[in-house]
This record gives sequence, C-alpha cells and structure tokens, in this order.
Amino acid sequence: MPLLSPIFSSSFPPPPTSTSLGYAHILSPSLAPHVLPSPTLSSTSKPLFNTQCVGYAVFYPVVEPSRRWWGGGSGRRWTRWLPDPTVEMERGYEKFLGRKGLGWICGPCPVLSSLPFFQRCRRSCADLVHMILFSQARREPSSSLTDQFPGAPLAPLAPPPSGSKYPLVIFSHGLAGTRNTYSQYCSALASRGFVVLALEHRDGSAPAVILHSAESVSGRPASDSGEESLTDKTEEKAEKDSVLYYVKHTELGWKDEEDSSLTQFRTLQLKTRVREVYEAYHSFRRLLAAEADVVMPGADGLRKKEWAESFRDHVDVEELYLTGHSFGGGTMMHLLQTPSPSPHLPALPVRRCIALDPWLEPLPLPSASAESSPSMPPMLVINSPGFTVWTDHFERLREMVQRMDGWLMTLIGSNHQSFSDFPLLVPPTGKSTLFLSRFHELSYAFIKGQLAQCPLVDSQDADEGKVKVDAKGKMVGKVAEVVLHLRGKE
Repeated sequence: MPLLSPIFSSSFPPPPTSTSLGYAHILSPSLAPHVLPSPTLSSTSKPLFNTQCVGYAVFYPVVEPSRRWWGGGSGRRWTRWLPDPTVEMERGYEKFLGRKGLGWICGPCPVLSSLPFFQRCRRSCADLVHMILFSQARREPSSSLTDQFPGAPLAPLAPPPSGSKYPLVIFSHGLAGTRNTYSQYCSALASRGFVVLALEHRDGSAPAVILHSAESVSGRPASDSGEESLTDKTEEKAEKDSVLYYVKHTELGWKDEEDSSLTQFRTLQLKTRVREVYEAYHSFRRLLAAEADVVMPGADGLRKKEWAESFRDHVDVEELYLTGHSFGGGTMMHLLQTPSPSPHLPALPVRRCIALDPWLEPLPLPSASAESSPSMPPMLVINSPGFTVWTDHFERLREMVQRMDGWLMTLIGSNHQSFSDFPLLVPPTGKSTLFLSRFHELSYAFIKGQLAQCPLVDSQDADEGKVKVDAKGKMVGKVAEVVLHLRGKE
C-alpha cells in the first residue's frame, strides 16, 4: 500500500490487493418502522428518532471493469468521497466543526483536548481540513480525483471462487461520519473477498442525511405504504426530501417529566443505531432473496434488477461480521449484549465483532447479562493511545472486554481519527496509510481466526491492562507497534 498522501497523489490509495471494487448506495423501507414521539427538533417540533427507512453503502469485489458495464459506457471506477448532495454535507460539517476548531480530529476526548499540543494545533488543522472538505464540495466531479476513492458505481458483483460465497460485514460510523468516511477500511475488507455494508445512521450523528418521503421527521409516512412511497415515487423526491443535519443536544425539545440529559440523548441514539444495524441486515438479506424492493440512486429499474441478480446466491448472509468505530464500535458492542429491538427483526447470525476505538459513554453500565456466554461471538477491540490513557474509560472497556473473553490492544502513534479517511485529507499522511494497513491486517487476521499467529501480536504477552506510560503520561512504544492488553478467544 503506498504511503504518499492522497493530497499529492490525486486520489485515495488503492486497496491492499489488486481486486477491483464496486460501490452502491441503497435506501430501503424499514421492516419494523419505529418512532419516538420525544425528543423533538426545536426547529420543527418533529420527532428526531423516526426509523422509517435505512440507508447504507455496499463495498464489494468486481471483475476488471469493462467500458460496457455502467455509466453509459464511461467505465468509471471511482466514487465521490463526499456523498451527495455535497452542498448539504458541507453545511452539516460546518455546523459540526464550526470555523474555530477540529478538536475531534486531534483530541476526541477530554484527556487529549486538554493537552497543550492539541490546543496549539487545533486552529491550523481545522482551517486546513475545512478548506479541503469544502473545496471538494464545490468542485465539479470530473475536475479532480482528490475527493474520490476506488469503487465502480453499480458494477455487478464478481462471481466468488467456485463453491464459495462472500461473507457479509456491517460497519457503523462514529460521530460526524457518513457511509463513505471509512472507505479505506471497508474497501480493504472488500478487496479480501467480503461484501461490506457501511451504514448511514439517521440518529442525528451524521453531518447531514437525506430524509425521504417515507421517512419524514414527523413520523407520518407519505402514503399508507411506506415501502410504496419510497420505491415507487422516486421521481418526486426532489420536492419531498428533507435534510437532517448533525443534531446537538441543545437543539432538542423534551417533555417536562422526561430525562433530558446529554446521556439520555446518547442512549436514545445508541438504541436507534442498533435498530438500524438490524434493519440494514434484513434489508440486504431480503433484497438478495428477491423479497423486497429498494431505491438505488443512479439506477433505473432494469439496472437495479441486474445489479441485485449479480449478488443472488453469492453472499453468505449467515456468515456475518460486525465492526464500527467510536460510537459505531460502542454500538456493535451494545448490540451483542442486548436482544433484538423488535420481534419483526430476527436475531443476527454474528460470527465475530471488531470495535475500533469504541466510545462507551452512551452504553448503560453492564449487568449480569453482559457476562461471556458460549453464544457470545469472539471480540476484537483496537484502541488508539488517547483512548487507552483515558483511564476511567479504558478501565471500563478492559472490564467489558474481559467479561466477553475478547482481545484488547492499542496501536502506538495512532489517534482517534486514524481509523477513518480523515487523516488522508491532511498532509503529512506518511503514517496514516501505515496505521490503516495495521488496522486491516489485525482485523483480517481476527476474522480468519488467525490473530494469535499474526506477526504483530504472536510473540507478545498481554499486560492485562497495566499500561506503561512515560513521565508525560504518554504510552511507551514505537510508532505502529501493537501493545497487547488482553488475549481473547479465537
């Protein structure tokens, strides 16, 4: 994998294998629609948590592109990193970031944000990323590749090796993430022979997300059948779509008797996210079984049918892996410890789970049900040093992972955003692709049941959470070195 910054190489790096990749955006009516009447958005007085549809991107292997495949013969192999509509995404990021700082990239937790270094660099880092992101949003799609990643839109799935099927992965993004924010991580897995669904959460944590007519924030479907209004009336979407920008706790209205704390807000987001993971899985499963129709932006009926048929009987939906970053990592850990949110959403056949720098504050305190059981799938948690030296948070994480008989480790030199594509937008990024390569190597080895033999950890003894730090409170170790805290089950 090349280590040159995409800012200078004119594109995001290619995946770690030579496999060509495809990309699709899917919108599907919810199998179990759900609305919470409170809290409401102060700007509209309409409920925030209104699960009427689910959206996700699909990253997957394709055969070497042909100019006859898609795009009217254009043979396009790239997908825009900033999702459409880019202007709304720009506004959403500006609302989340402001013009004063990008502390969430440099210092995502109180420990990091209080360090003098991060306070000094925050303004310059913010201005640079602001310039890059927003100049991309205004750029014509054909003018440059700097805002695109390898992924042929709507290309058909490559047939798997004879007698096999592609396993399925579902990825959950963190705060201010989109379905494309982790394109490098998702693409790396897809290049290894996985079909990856990257969620776009509609819980107010994304910079901006389009709410379609079947998912108005009032909780009132556009017709008696939410599925019909979403799949059969796409021509009217320009008139009926609305935008949900990143939601701050202060922008909500609550009933007088309700808990209106930030903690409660995050807990409700967590529950919504878990529901969306279930909805995405069952949406995709039903699509492959020809039991449901969906919207695929950019695809007419015939093209959508051909795309879906290329997947039929080629994906093993019973071999499911869950992964996520930050809030998304916490989402997946919580999902494993709780029952399905609806009788209409059957349990997920989870084989393994990977949490990348999981954020645990929204999760309720563990109960006896959180203890490891024979049915608990193997768990891998990869931390950045910032989240490991966040003492209270790390101790809770260590206890939780230990109860789940999972793996816990830290990658030295990384930070909270190293798991995402964001560091690839800001030079220097020589280490950024190295960190992403490490995350992928560990993740792939774990999924294959070979983590104990991975050269990054095979010779290490677990420190059982006794983290070594220097006089400044910084973790001891070399850049890109893995520190093993807990050795789990395979």
